[in-house]
Amino acid sequence: MVNRNPGEASFRVRWLRVMALWLEHVSAADDPNGQYYWLMWYGPDGWPTISMSGILNRAHIANMQRLFASFIP
Repeated sequence: MVNRNPGEASFRVRWLRVMALWLEHVSAADDPNGQYYWLMWYGPDGWPTISMSGILNRAHIANMQRLFASFIP
């Protein structure tokens, strides 16, 4: 899990008016050159609504896409 302190690692999305889910690029402390991402919910006030998020790599995202597609009738 990655701790996301709104005072340090976050930014406020000032134009946001509704809840929004963003896919963001992040760096992992143990692999700073890796390509990692997380999904972050932002509230209408522009601040993240959760303080922690798990990181995903390309294979995780591809698997999520496959699972979503198999769910749709």
